[in-house]
Amino acid sequence: MSLSKTVRLTVVAADGLIKKDLFFKLPDPFAVVTVDGEQTHTTTVMKKTLNPYWNESFDLRVNSESVIAVQVFDQKKFKRKDQGFLGVIHIQVSSVIDLEAGGDEMLTLELKKSNANDAVQGELILNLSANISAPIQSRAEVLTSTISSNTGESSRPNSSLVPTTANEENDDLPSGWERRVDHLGRPYYVDHNTRTTSWKRPSRAAEDQANQTELERHQHNARGLPEQTNGQQVMSHNMTSAGSGPLPPGWEMRTSAEGRPYFVDHNTRTTTWVDPRRQQYMSSIGPGSNLQVQPVSQLGPLPSGWEMRLTSTGRVYFVDHNTKTTTWDDPRLPSSLDQNVPQYKRDFRRKLIYFRSQPALRPVPGQCHLKVRREHLFEDAYAEVMRQAPADLKKRLMIKFEGEDGLDYGGVSREFFFLLSHEMFNPVYCLFEYSAHDNYTLQINPHSGINPEHLNYFRFIGRVVGLSVFHRRYLDAFFIVSFYKMVLNKKVLVADMESVDAEYHRSLMWILDNDITDVLDLTFSTDDDRFGEVVTVDLVPNGQNIEVTEENKKEYVSLITEWRIHRRVEGQFKAFKEGFNQLIPQELVNVFDERELELLIGGIAEIDVDDWKKHTDYRGYTEQDDVIQWFWKCIRSWDSEKKARLLQFTTGTSRIPVNGFKDLQGSDGPRRFTIEKSGEVTQLPKAHTCFNRINMPPYTSYETLVAKLTMAVEETVGFGQEPYRQRASSFNHSIQHKPKSRRPSYDVVTKKKSTPFLAIEQQSSTLIGHASSIDESFSDEEVPQTETKQKQKLYDDGSHSIYPPAPNKTSATKRDQYGFLKSTQWITEEEHDEFENYYAPIMKRRSEKWKQLLNDHHQQWPPRSIKRYIRKGIPSELRGQAWLHYSGAKSKMESNQGIYNDLLKESNRLGSQNENLEIIERDLHRTFPENIRFKTITQGETPEIIQSLKRVLLAFSLYSPSIGYCQSLNYIAGLLLLFMSEEEAFWSLVTLIHEILPPNIYDVTMEGANIDQNVLMHLVSERYPLVWNKISPNQTFWQCEEQMEGGMPACSLVTSHWFLTLFINILPIESVLRVWDCLFYDGQKVLFRVALGIFKLNESAILAVNDPLEVFQVIQNMPKRMIDCHQLIDSTYQQYAATTQLKDEEITDRRELFKKRRDERRRNIPVRNGKRKLIKRSTVRGAIIHRAKEARWYVERAKSVKK
Repeated sequence: MSLSKTVRLTVVAADGLIKKDLFFKLPDPFAVVTVDGEQTHTTTVMKKTLNPYWNESFDLRVNSESVIAVQVFDQKKFKRKDQGFLGVIHIQVSSVIDLEAGGDEMLTLELKKSNANDAVQGELILNLSANISAPIQSRAEVLTSTISSNTGESSRPNSSLVPTTANEENDDLPSGWERRVDHLGRPYYVDHNTRTTSWKRPSRAAEDQANQTELERHQHNARGLPEQTNGQQVMSHNMTSAGSGPLPPGWEMRTSAEGRPYFVDHNTRTTTWVDPRRQQYMSSIGPGSNLQVQPVSQLGPLPSGWEMRLTSTGRVYFVDHNTKTTTWDDPRLPSSLDQNVPQYKRDFRRKLIYFRSQPALRPVPGQCHLKVRREHLFEDAYAEVMRQAPADLKKRLMIKFEGEDGLDYGGVSREFFFLLSHEMFNPVYCLFEYSAHDNYTLQINPHSGINPEHLNYFRFIGRVVGLSVFHRRYLDAFFIVSFYKMVLNKKVLVADMESVDAEYHRSLMWILDNDITDVLDLTFSTDDDRFGEVVTVDLVPNGQNIEVTEENKKEYVSLITEWRIHRRVEGQFKAFKEGFNQLIPQELVNVFDERELELLIGGIAEIDVDDWKKHTDYRGYTEQDDVIQWFWKCIRSWDSEKKARLLQFTTGTSRIPVNGFKDLQGSDGPRRFTIEKSGEVTQLPKAHTCFNRINMPPYTSYETLVAKLTMAVEETVGFGQEPYRQRASSFNHSIQHKPKSRRPSYDVVTKKKSTPFLAIEQQSSTLIGHASSIDESFSDEEVPQTETKQKQKLYDDGSHSIYPPAPNKTSATKRDQYGFLKSTQWITEEEHDEFENYYAPIMKRRSEKWKQLLNDHHQQWPPRSIKRYIRKGIPSELRGQAWLHYSGAKSKMESNQGIYNDLLKESNRLGSQNENLEIIERDLHRTFPENIRFKTITQGETPEIIQSLKRVLLAFSLYSPSIGYCQSLNYIAGLLLLFMSEEEAFWSLVTLIHEILPPNIYDVTMEGANIDQNVLMHLVSERYPLVWNKISPNQTFWQCEEQMEGGMPACSLVTSHWFLTLFINILPIESVLRVWDCLFYDGQKVLFRVALGIFKLNESAILAVNDPLEVFQVIQNMPKRMIDCHQLIDSTYQQYAATTQLKDEEITDRRELFKKRRDERRRNIPVRNGKRKLIKRSTVRGAIIHRAKEARWYVERAKSVKK
């Protein structure tokens, strides 16, 4: 007979169990131990995990022939046939330990299938010991001894203490329980009170725990999320025992009418049954909703005006004194959902509640102050955010816009994130790019390395995205789906390529769906175009020599997808994740999927007007009032963009929560959109973004409301404080003054631009396009109409010129003679007037001599005198005529009569088929938006100069098909139109681009612009070595050029903009015009000489800073204060002529040098002969069409242009 002995089996844990459910429905695993099919023991159930940890021991009676089986099941599917099984292991006792000699073995065994149809994975960790010296103390008993005195929670006894038999009686079971045996002989227990079953034998102490078990079950069913570490210690919601020691500061214990003690927290203005000396949870119940258990301390204080109360039965409800309403919903949590809400919103809400309740998302006490300038938001935000420790960024954000009075009670920070998201993700910074031409989703720019500091910027952007999530703000940006998957550490798939490049995705799918044998000659490598240089990248080691075949094409598609989406931006994304995870732990964000993460970061952009109206409150108005009816009628008539602008104007952001307008957030909690009756009918509406409120005057007509609201929404910027005659001692903000009443207003933020000349008492909104307040300058009937261009005879020969109209009463003190605002961020109105008072008389004296010069056609004037006159400046009324004459555009126009009209006819014939039409129309209203001549004053009317600009650009795109249209041409043509007629502006633009400026600046490759930056930086390194050392520390020019493979330092991003725009919006307008005076006469070298002069004049400012970012900012900002055009031109041509002197031949030689070096680099790139590349059909087709059009127009132009 075999030796029989007791051994101890400890089921420690399982690792890597299979997840049979989709999404986040993790199994509830437990283990069943059997010996020879007779003795049966079970572990406790571990909720929602693939890696359960039990560490439970069982004493088993075995012999040398015994086999121990340990099966793992999912409790949720245990009763479903063939669905709850997670794996099994079998142990032959004699093969593991010697029962006579004793022993102790730790085993890690792979889980096996019970039949061929099971899906099983993972391992089971066990300990089998024959050395038993003490009886088992069950885990439940340990819990009882350690926590029962604190939580009042009773433990569940372990059934392994006493071997179960078929003769057990029901006498010791709690009332309502029954013991039964299944078909395998295993005992289980039925609770008729709750209609549940359990493998555990209950004790009478378990009766006290029934409610707790039900609470846990409801909690899991409602959330479907991982539990918190102490989630098992959930209190019974019926009562709590008294704590020990004094109450925390600010707490008070009171007694209800029924004699039941409860506790008042005066810090957060809440009440609770829970003794704050206990680490316990409270439950809040919504009508018809599932139970949601949240720690009291993690929800924070109630919003202002809210109060928590208890019913006579102890049920919590909330009172909103602002609207005099009550609700079961905790205002600190997302609102409850309607019955018809889609399931994905319900799932997202549950996850969001869990996410917001975690300790890592709890704000840190204190404030984090960030001060930024609106015009330099990106740079200032970078400096402010990166200097803060991550812990400090978790404090309440207090954003301050420099020069503005607004205090941040939520609205300022919402606008901060809204505006910053537009700056951060602007492709002009080369950090992000649009995923496709017709899709404005963003992806990381793989060539961002052109900026040597790009990784620091990605780390900053990661912090900003984390900040927005942490502080519950939204960013106005959409990323490609694969970007969100990468944030969640998910693998990118071929399907993700569709959102990146739909045509390339179709090509990859064609490869997968078709036999490519002898069709495509591909290898496991790809070509990467890096600023014109093609680099071959291996997808696998030695991939250039591994051909793609029918057998390995799936691997190739997977690798090329991984490389296109992830691998080539791996460094940038790693930096982004580093910044993001400094505020948002990875394990918390992983509860969302990629679509839900998009909603978490960006909210919803689509605006539902019906939902907006449904969740709007009115003060002083009713829903039936004419003004309210007109307001909603106006909004419904607007397109999506204008609706978003209105929402951004009133709330600080154009995004709304997933649950719609009912979840709009105010300064400290939910705050519904509100329309308040306030202001005079001559005033504009005011926005109080911290409280989602708009003050709407009682306008007398629908047309007036539309005009005023449109002006307020589209022409205002900034924040200010409403004035009052005295300060309130109990508040840190102003009290709003109203004629009829004086009551405190928590609102301090109104939309206003901080400018020194505005009367703050009458102006809450600033008009960018008007010099002074609409309220004090015009009535509704006095809004000025767009001026029409008028011709004035200037010369005896009958020639004409267009020049800016005389200032009207609105611009006499605020605008210059060209229609631009005198005051900018860099130059005050006083500084402008001081220079103008000095400059205008000088130019007036020169006017007569210039008229004589132009009328004489230079017959009696030597070239040296003409050059001197030009460098001293051309009077503005004669500028257009002078430019036409000196550039040669006038003679070109006279010898090509009728060509411009023919081009306009062809443009009209093509209509929408003109491939440049869309982008030209998009840029029209971006041209000098602050100039009164280009501004739309009356809704629906387009200024005549904008119409002329459109015709000039369309004609030029047809005349020069190799260029078509390039951004910045709109500014050049727009400035020409201020001084000459439409046809004159066209021929001046043609002459400027094709004959005066360097070649290839505006073509598709922009190769000429890149080479000119090499030339400029080379000149700077030679002539200003100290400045160059700041631009590129410890590197010679050639070392920098070689290291960057022909690229240039980061400041070349700024200087290239100088050349492309011909200094428009770089220098003050009068300085720009003086540069243009010289440019039309001296040609391209003027650009280089002026750029060198700017560096020389600001040399001391550049040498005064050391940080590369500060150097970049100095170079970017230094031209904007150079209002003294005399000094600029004089220093360029006289004072610093030794360092700025240049000849055309020298520029040409340097260009040829760099062009040759670039060509050599391209020739040195290894080329795979005979290999077909996967080329987009649209690319080939576009090139063919482009070349055909170009050839056709050259032929037609050759026939018509006079030689």
